[in-house]
Amino acid sequence: MKNNKLLIGAFALGVLLSGACSDLESETYEGFNSTVFPKTEDDVNTLLAGQFYEQFNCDWTGMYSADKGTTGSVDYVALRFADIVTLQPEALARNSNAVTDEAVSLLNRVRVRAGLKEYKTSDFASLQDFLDAVLLERGHEGWFEGWRRADLIRHGKFIDYARKYKGSVTADERHLLFPIPQDIITEGRGQVIQNPGY
Repeated sequence: MKNNKLLIGAFALGVLLSGACSDLESETYEGFNSTVFPKTEDDVNTLLAGQFYEQFNCDWTGMYSADKGTTGSVDYVALRFADIVTLQPEALARNSNAVTDEAVSLLNRVRVRAGLKEYKTSDFASLQDFLDAVLLERGHEGWFEGWRRADLIRHGKFIDYARKYKGSVTADERHLLFPIPQDIITEGRGQVIQNPGY
């Protein structure tokens, strides 16, 4: 757990707001002040399974207005721990330009929780093989969660996948960026230029 304080911190900051979960206490974790974070391997597995809110009795109702939460004053990011756990091995591998035992171990945390066979470092002949495995795992883990487009663009495979798997004949490089709304361009008075192809 000590090696994952960055993961835990990102999860705590991105997902949980102060005081929302009554079953967890505030602690300091090696200099990182956090309201909530997983304290045991069981907590981590619960986070990976996406069951955190039910397990730890999180109550978001106090942060919203009296009209049953249809409007509220607080925006919060819903980010699953598995998203972070699958991003870190990619970052480690890209940073070291190699497949490391730590990166493979982190990827395996999600695979083991899902009941899949663990990878070994020797399973990957190259860095690209490992990055492809991470991309595939994120595709499985983030099904219908809105990660795929950004992942494919980051891996340089968005256009190829659109052509290969969606049969697109119109996909091209301009689709990597969205068009900038015209009112933003107008308001920019020449400082904001439309993205290429729009």
